[in-house]
Amino acid sequence: MAHENAAFSGLHRRNRPAVLAVPHGARSVISVFLLDDHALFRAGVRAAVEGSPDMRIAGEAATEREALDAFRFGLRQGPDVILTDPAAVGIPMAEFIGRAAELLAPRPVRVLIVSTADSEAEVVKAVRSGVHGVLGKSADRDELMRAIRTVTGGGAVFGPAAAECLRHCFTTTGDIRGPGAFPELTPREHEVLDLLARGCPNRDIARRLFLSEKTVRNHVSHIFAKLDVKDRSAATARARAAGMGAGSPG
Repeated sequence: MAHENAAFSGLHRRNRPAVLAVPHGARSVISVFLLDDHALFRAGVRAAVEGSPDMRIAGEAATEREALDAFRFGLRQGPDVILTDPAAVGIPMAEFIGRAAELLAPRPVRVLIVSTADSEAEVVKAVRSGVHGVLGKSADRDELMRAIRTVTGGGAVFGPAAAECLRHCFTTTGDIRGPGAFPELTPREHEVLDLLARGCPNRDIARRLFLSEKTVRNHVSHIFAKLDVKDRSAATARARAAGMGAGSPG
C-alpha cells in the first residue's frame, strides 16, 4: 500500500502519543468519517482504516459543507469519530462541531484532528473548540488506529508536539481552556448561554438570574454576536458541543 505509507511517516517509539484516558465500551466496529481536503491523505487513511477489522469508513468529504450535507442527508447512522484537518474546515472548528452535534444528535460527536499545524495557539484553540485529540500527519498507521479507538471510547489523545504545546501552555498560564469553553464571553454571558443550552426561554433565564427580560435579551444578542451565530438553535448546538447545558430546564 504505497499511498498508505506515503500518508504516514514513522515516529520513534519514545514519541508515541500521550493517551489521557483509556477507552472503554467501544463498539465492535468503529465508523470513521474523513474530512480532509487532500485526496491522497484520505486515500492513505482509508486504506489504514479498511485494513483494520474493527473499523470501517462511514463517509468522506473535502469540505465542511460536504460533511454537514452528508450528516444531514446521506448517513443513516452517524460516525463514531470525525477525523479532520482544520484546514479543510472553512468555519470555526467549534461551530462545525456544534452543527455536527445538532445533525447527529443524540449520538455524541467525537473529533480527532490530524494536521501539520502544531503551534501552541492552534493546539489550544483546537482543545477549546471541543476536539478529543490532536495528532500530527507524521503519525504512523498504528498510532492513528490507537488514537481512533481511544477517542471512540471517550478518551483523549495528543501527539508529542500537541502534548508539549499543552504542557507549555498550562505551565506558563496555569490553564489550558481559559475561562470556560468560550473565553470571549463574560461570566454572566456564560450563565445565560448555559441556561439557553438547557432549553430555558428568556423568561426563565431572567427569573433564575434575577434579571429583567430586556437584560436577558441583550445578553443573548451579545452572545450571538460573539459566537458569530444567528439564532438560539446554533448557539445551543455550540454550547452543548462544548459540554454546556447539562441537565433539564426544570
